[in-house]
Amino acid sequence: MIQLTEQAAQEIKKIFTDNSYPETACFRIAIIGRNVERPLFVVEDRPGKAYKVLESLGIKIAVHPISFRHLDGTTIDFSKDVEGGFFVRK
Repeated sequence: MIQLTEQAAQEIKKIFTDNSYPETACFRIAIIGRNVERPLFVVEDRPGKAYKVLESLGIKIAVHPISFRHLDGTTIDFSKDVEGGFFVRK
């Protein structure tokens, strides 16, 4: 299972609304290469067929099965600093 914090879910909903994404939109999380600690976060119109689709706080989360093995049990949060906002794995 992958969970979103309330702050992360609110930020994703804002991104969906501000950019007029369709209801099929999802928040995709991927592990690229060997960098397991720093996943890639992407918003897409709809998940690919190979992706496992989960839901947390009303947000669809798409994860490739191989990435899911490394992300199962993860919580995703949203943080801000002087350079802006970003999603982080807790």
